[in-house]
Amino acid sequence: MEFIGPGIDAIKDIVEFLTQKSRTSNINKRLILREIRDNLKLLSHASRDGVNHLGLINELSNDALTRAFEEGFKFRNLRKGKVTTTLVTKLNQKRGEKYIGWDMEQLVMSIEGKINELKRLPKIYSNMSTAPLNLTLRLSNLYLQLRLLALFIKSGR
Repeated sequence: MEFIGPGIDAIKDIVEFLTQKSRTSNINKRLILREIRDNLKLLSHASRDGVNHLGLINELSNDALTRAFEEGFKFRNLRKGKVTTTLVTKLNQKRGEKYIGWDMEQLVMSIEGKINELKRLPKIYSNMSTAPLNLTLRLSNLYLQLRLLALFIKSGR
């Protein structure tokens, strides 16, 4: 299954935006934006031939998200409001429609949960290649959510 999404230029644009936005004195906000950026860059390689999915999963990070939750960070500080139909159509993905009406905290909680689950799977299944998992789809879904999160933040500037 191929990752469907914006081309290289669109991802570069999102990464550039997140880099600029992360230049803030708010430590949690800075760490979260950089973590989103770095995970997006990693996941943009997931559908390429020869990519080690387990290695990629191991490199994904949710430390900043976990820290922010533990410290009671208000995710609406990243972006107030809810995901709109207009925003979801920019993804060109039907599966993005389920996120219409979600707020920032719902999106971040879902992303953090997906990363946690992906990191636990190799501990549960001794042979990931024969495990009844669709890692490509799971990584694609995480990529979709991270792109939506970045676009959501960008749409509020």
